[in-house]
Amino acid sequence: MLRESLLQTKDNLKVEPTAYCLTVKEYKDIVDNFTQEEAIKRLSYVYFMCDVHSIYSAYDKNQKHEEVCKAVFGKNYKVDKYVTAAMEEYNRHDTSAMSLLKAARSSIAFLKQWLEAIDITDEDYDPTKHVRILETMGKTTNGLKDLEEAVRKESEVSDTWGGVQVDRYSE
Repeated sequence: MLRESLLQTKDNLKVEPTAYCLTVKEYKDIVDNFTQEEAIKRLSYVYFMCDVHSIYSAYDKNQKHEEVCKAVFGKNYKVDKYVTAAMEEYNRHDTSAMSLLKAARSSIAFLKQWLEAIDITDEDYDPTKHVRILETMGKTTNGLKDLEEAVRKESEVSDTWGGVQVDRYSE
């Protein structure tokens, strides 16, 4: 898929724009309006915040923003209009499996918070509900692994028609 050709990971904290990336207005705007170093940081932020394969993909949105800012910028970073546009463009091309994976990861963050906040001394505590949730966690993690595998396989597949790669970007 061409989406995987937008940004190449250089190391764990940096990405580089590809020639294809520079043909997409939202990414070209970043490269044209900032120094090379700053553009790389902003494109890295886009990748780490949006891509399902990012090393930060399992974090909830706020924690992900904090961790990515610290790793990429070394400080807090306020997202500007260029990065917002690039993130919207990146997310606009999510497949249904990618969208489901992002939603599943988000819901797991809420489940984690709920489990951490359980107070067994509270009179409203329901041990049956608690045990039922714990029993189904294995199924949940297996389902998440299956969805991650489907997204990985989907990313590797490239359909061709007449020797030309066909996907969302080339339709």
